[in-house]
Amino acid sequence: MIFYFSATGNNQYIAERIAGKTGDRIISIREAVDQNHVEVTLADEENLGFVIPTYFGGFPEIVTTFLDSLHVKYAQNNYIFFVATYGSATGNIGLEAKDKIGALGQSLDASFSVKMVDNWNPGFDMTDQAYIHRAEEKAEEQIPHVLEAITRKEHCLEIGKTVLALLQNQARKMYERARRTDNFSVGCECIHCGICEKQCPSHAIRLLILFVISVSFIF
Repeated sequence: MIFYFSATGNNQYIAERIAGKTGDRIISIREAVDQNHVEVTLADEENLGFVIPTYFGGFPEIVTTFLDSLHVKYAQNNYIFFVATYGSATGNIGLEAKDKIGALGQSLDASFSVKMVDNWNPGFDMTDQAYIHRAEEKAEEQIPHVLEAITRKEHCLEIGKTVLALLQNQARKMYERARRTDNFSVGCECIHCGICEKQCPSHAIRLLILFVISVSFIF
């Protein structure tokens, strides 16, 4: 069983690639968190995986909320793994995963990272196709290593502490400011496709379509 959070598709892609190798079922954290309380009963030898993006060097808030509501009943020889995707740096997400996932009742067996497209729009130009292509090529070079290690159920914690605690604390404060809804606005480029409303994990977006009726009066 693999839980994933994917706002733009990167982590869903990784989860699907892993599931294609292991035969595990994948579950969206965005959908699971709406249930408020999630109970998982694992079979013998079954995997439990988590695939999430790195937000300002740590966990997205929705993933923390989900883990707080998750209850796991383990069986024999369950393999617990964690994969973090990132655009710039992994920060301290490896240590955070070790603590948060370990709090579910069993130690983390393995952690991996995959550098992908950094699609945080305020900081990166997502119209730069050359950058996107280079990042995707590098990711495709790393993914087979992760797939092989998970398939073999290797025990290795590849993500370590990469920044000082003080810097990480500042990064999380930046995250709290950056995730506020008043940082975002809609311009005239919006085509009312509704994707943002469907994808928003916090259900903070409501799409309103205004119909303007022009009435001419003849006197």
